[in-house]
Amino acid sequence: MWELAAVLVSAVAGFAQWRIADFTATRARAWLTRAILVTLGVGVGLASVRTMPSDGNAIVWFLLGFGIVHVPAALVLLLKQLRGEQPS
Repeated sequence: MWELAAVLVSAVAGFAQWRIADFTATRARAWLTRAILVTLGVGVGLASVRTMPSDGNAIVWFLLGFGIVHVPAALVLLLKQLRGEQPS
């Protein structure tokens, strides 16, 4: 079950990283946004591994933490796409 969740949030993270450039006005801002999300994702991923159950798979828990950080950004980017908004 956790493996499926890890795959899903990893796909969400990929979507967010991919769509950032389409809704960010400059390349520098897009890269900064990506770097912030990756840094936060790595931090939360590592924290997830440190607090995982003793029978947990470290890779799965890292991906869960990494991906969950990207969910809010992915939702915002999806809404912008559905509305047809321009880069900001």
